[in-house]
Amino acid sequence: MSKARKKWTRNQKILAISAMAAVVASMVPVVTLVRNGGPEQALPPLPEIKTPRECPGRLPDSTIQFPVMMKYNPSGLMGDVNDITVERKGTSDVFRYEPRGIGKHEWEWKYVDGRLNPAPAKFAGVMYLEPPNNWGREYGGWKLSELKGVIRWTARSLKGTIYVEFVIGGVRWVWDDKKTKMSPQYPDSMPRTSLGVKELAEEWQTFEFSLRGHPSEDFLRVLGGFAWIITWDSNGVKSDKSNKASAQWPVFEIELRDVFYERR
Repeated sequence: MSKARKKWTRNQKILAISAMAAVVASMVPVVTLVRNGGPEQALPPLPEIKTPRECPGRLPDSTIQFPVMMKYNPSGLMGDVNDITVERKGTSDVFRYEPRGIGKHEWEWKYVDGRLNPAPAKFAGVMYLEPPNNWGREYGGWKLSELKGVIRWTARSLKGTIYVEFVIGGVRWVWDDKKTKMSPQYPDSMPRTSLGVKELAEEWQTFEFSLRGHPSEDFLRVLGGFAWIITWDSNGVKSDKSNKASAQWPVFEIELRDVFYERR
């Protein structure tokens, strides 16, 4: 084979390898970062079906800010779940909670002695999960070991003052076929961590919580990326004689945006 022919063959191989690398690169998901002062980006629409993930999401080492609302889904309804509505509006998620205490209840006392408990949970909340509706039965979540600095979020009430607890992690049990609690196959690496009860007003407020006290292993597979919880006790909702909310219950509406894990 001539030298010219050998050179042409090597060049041909290089071009083929480069083309393959470009195709592979186009298939890798890009982590979009939304920075302070930057343009706001509309959130993706809420999915109608679950999208299982084969392994926990991993981030580039250079990532300094992780957008929870773009990478997790507000699908984990808790408490008196029939009283909750979820709506995505541009860059925000809007949650409406009408505390009637009737219908379906998803909480730690859903069953008592193997029987369905008709009592209301007297709270409601929504957990951001990945994949959607994944309470540990699927292998999912995100590895956030490089972002254990702080978690930051912005929230407001749409009517009056509301006391809201914010939480991360804690997806560590499910109900089995015998109506008893069990550990799921793929539990959350992050223990339930309260970020505090916040008093929300109609003006936007930004909150921060330091995560530096958590060991690195807590961030290996974070299933519950973020959650809010509104309780009857904290917001003056009274029960009637049947243990349901009294006739004149308030309606709680909160709006949430800009939830980030940050390296700093």
